[in-house]
Amino acid sequence: LEVQSYVHNGSDQTAPSLTTTPFTDATEYDACMADAQSTVPEWTEANAITGYSDNCGQAVSASLDSTRTTGDDCDWTVTYYYTVFDECLNPLEVQSYVHNGSDQTAPSLTTTPFTDATEYDACMTDAQSTVPEWTVANAITGYSDNCGQAVSASLDSTRTTGDDCDWTVTYYYTVFDECLNPLEVQSYVHNGGDKTAPTGSEPSDVTGINDCQPTQTEAEAEFDAVTVALNYSDNCGGDVIVILSSAIVSGNDCNWTVAYTYEVQDVCGNALTDQGYSVSGGDETDPTVVTQDIDVWIGSDGTVSITVDQIDNGSSDNCDPDPAMELDKTEFTCNDIGENTVTLKVTDECGNWAEGTATVTVYVPTTTVAKISAESARYMDDITFYAEVSSNCSTSEFGGNVIFYLDGDSVGTAPAFPIPLGEAGYPDTLRATLIHKIIEMPGDYELTAKFTPTTAYYDGSEGEVTPFEVVAREATPYNSLAGFYTGTILAWTTGPNSSTGTITLATVLKDTINNPTGDLRGAKVTFWMEDGNGNMKVVPSSKDLPVGLVEMTDGSIGVASADAQFDIGNYENQSFPVWVQVTGGYTNGFDPSNPGEAHAVVMVSKPVPGGSIAGMGSIDNVNSNGQIRGAVGKNTNFDFYVTYNKKKTNPQGKMTIFVTSWYKADGTLDNQLHFYKITSNAINLLVMGAGENYTGELGGADILSSGEAIFDAKANLSEKIGDTYVGVEGNSPLHVTMTDGAIGSKSIEGSIAITYFNSSGGIWFSSNYSLDENEITNEKDLTLGYIEVLANDDSSAGTTSRPSKTKSATIATSLEPMSVLEPGLKVYPNPFKDQVRFEFVSPVAAQAKIDIYNMAGQRIQTVFDGTVEENTTYNAEFIPETQVSGMYFYKMQLGDQVYNGKLVYKKD
Repeated sequence: LEVQSYVHNGSDQTAPSLTTTPFTDATEYDACMADAQSTVPEWTEANAITGYSDNCGQAVSASLDSTRTTGDDCDWTVTYYYTVFDECLNPLEVQSYVHNGSDQTAPSLTTTPFTDATEYDACMTDAQSTVPEWTVANAITGYSDNCGQAVSASLDSTRTTGDDCDWTVTYYYTVFDECLNPLEVQSYVHNGGDKTAPTGSEPSDVTGINDCQPTQTEAEAEFDAVTVALNYSDNCGGDVIVILSSAIVSGNDCNWTVAYTYEVQDVCGNALTDQGYSVSGGDETDPTVVTQDIDVWIGSDGTVSITVDQIDNGSSDNCDPDPAMELDKTEFTCNDIGENTVTLKVTDECGNWAEGTATVTVYVPTTTVAKISAESARYMDDITFYAEVSSNCSTSEFGGNVIFYLDGDSVGTAPAFPIPLGEAGYPDTLRATLIHKIIEMPGDYELTAKFTPTTAYYDGSEGEVTPFEVVAREATPYNSLAGFYTGTILAWTTGPNSSTGTITLATVLKDTINNPTGDLRGAKVTFWMEDGNGNMKVVPSSKDLPVGLVEMTDGSIGVASADAQFDIGNYENQSFPVWVQVTGGYTNGFDPSNPGEAHAVVMVSKPVPGGSIAGMGSIDNVNSNGQIRGAVGKNTNFDFYVTYNKKKTNPQGKMTIFVTSWYKADGTLDNQLHFYKITSNAINLLVMGAGENYTGELGGADILSSGEAIFDAKANLSEKIGDTYVGVEGNSPLHVTMTDGAIGSKSIEGSIAITYFNSSGGIWFSSNYSLDENEITNEKDLTLGYIEVLANDDSSAGTTSRPSKTKSATIATSLEPMSVLEPGLKVYPNPFKDQVRFEFVSPVAAQAKIDIYNMAGQRIQTVFDGTVEENTTYNAEFIPETQVSGMYFYKMQLGDQVYNGKLVYKKD
């Protein structure tokens, strides 16, 4: 059976099925829900049948049933609902696939955002706490959402930038929509800065500034902004700046004020204005004193002045450009020689002052004058070169040495010593003396002298040239004035039976007419006489006598002397004419064959036996002269007693003279005192004026008044060296005249003249030098002591003896008053061994004083000094301190009356 059949009728009634992964849209669509269906892809059959298959293998198809959107803007789904068919149209219904999406767009700023226009006043550190806090409302201002959702925001961070002066607080935040889509890094700001000025207080006014008034520039420069700023602070803690507005200066250096006005700013320029204070002060600073030491020289008036300018060495004041200056001492005298401290006081205009010292060394200029004893002298003669050095100040310390130069060659050095009191040039002048043996050849020379002081602060000096001429020895002698005779004019023979008498011949020569003058030491002197037969002959022992000078610095005056014997034969007395002949370097033109008039007449007589002279005391040295002239201010003391021997044949005794001199034995000045003693030995002459009872003739004695006497003798000169007297020269002529002021009794009144010739020429000592007429000495009143001249007469011949000590005591108590006022005075015992007593009664009330003097005239003790009543007895005692016996003098002054007497002290 073929093709059999049956049938089953049927059909595919099974719908397609999902056999694989269906279509899935992984895309997350960004759209609002309202835009979801328009945003997602449209439905497609291809998408719909993905994953479906048919059981019959038919083709699958689909048809959209519906579309639905579910969810919200933040999460929505668009679902396509569809049915799947096979070819048999078997439906597989309620099939779907979806498109998912959401609003993925953040909100956006669509309008003006929030803006805070406020400028906040705060420091940067306070900025965030000062500005308003962050709010959502402020943050979302101006934002909107694409889906129209509500917008919100969240704060992410807050940051402050800038500084205190200009800062910004920025709020960083995110804006969200309801789907939380963020709009990030959004921000808004609050601006601000420090707008507060600094605070603080003005400084107190400053007073008492020790300084000058400042200038405007200085005042502004002195404003201490840094210090002022310390009084202020800023709210933000930053530095403050002080800015000067004005500085007004008023007043002066002594009292000034600066008014400062300023403002204080902080770093942001915030200013505190109208601030101020004042500074007041005045100059209280002492000037600065700068001095300099200076040397000045005393002027000729004995003074020297200085000025401030000499002492000031740049003194200054901090304010006053010209401060006042004054010295405490501007004038110096001779009392200020050496270093002196002066004070310079500097005072400024405000009265501030300071002192400084300087040393003013006062020097004394000197002037040296070279001098010569004569303008010329012969070769190999002696000449005296001397220099007188004067200064503008006198002082006992002034001294030095002088070098003498002839034509620039030194001829010797001599010390310069002050010219003593009483001599020309005292007290300002020194003298240096050099006795020079002329060894320079004849010709013209120039003498200069250079003084070198040994006294501090005295200047040396060199004198101008002094011309000097050396003359050949064979040259024609100078003329001189005829020498005048100055010697003894009266002599006695050695006894009544002798025929010879010794007499002192002396002459003075002068050279005052020659040009140039010479030095009379170049001359020789011969004394001539005429014998009884009229024949001229040289006086024995008086030929070619040397001539010496009275003053070693003055060659124009010379002296020659000699002791010569004259024989009168059997005559009672005889006169001898004497002539002076000058030869050698000088001549007086004397011709023995035609002698002319005699220069003097001397008389030699036989003595009348008896008589005596006695005395002791002092004379002053005013007008003294000679090689050892006495020092003014000192006394020359003497003591003598000369009387005839018992046989009345010749005088016996001696005279001692003590001379204090500034001169050495060679006649040159020294700076220390020398003590000389002149002691007579062989007596040549003692002649006195006729006594009161004398009735006979006494030859030359008749020319002397009563109480006058002449004493001539040979005498020795010695100088005290240490404690011993050392001989200087022997047998030189001593010529003394004297006057007893109270004839026949002891008296302190009297006068004496002493001339001691140098046998080598010149005068050793003259007590009262004069060249008037034919005298070289005049008597001087005693300053202390007595002179007694007792001439021979009938009642006393051969009986005179040296007054005894007892007699001295009697005389001492029987004073001759100077007026009718007579005190009742007793001095006993006298002589005394231990002490002597003074007892006196004054007839009136008076001031009384009793002084004791030694032989040198020095007061050694005052034994009474006080007021006495009338008719009242007073006593005083004198006890010598020495153990050596000797003689003293006393002087009693009662009111305006003076009484003197002698005391004899004998220890054993």
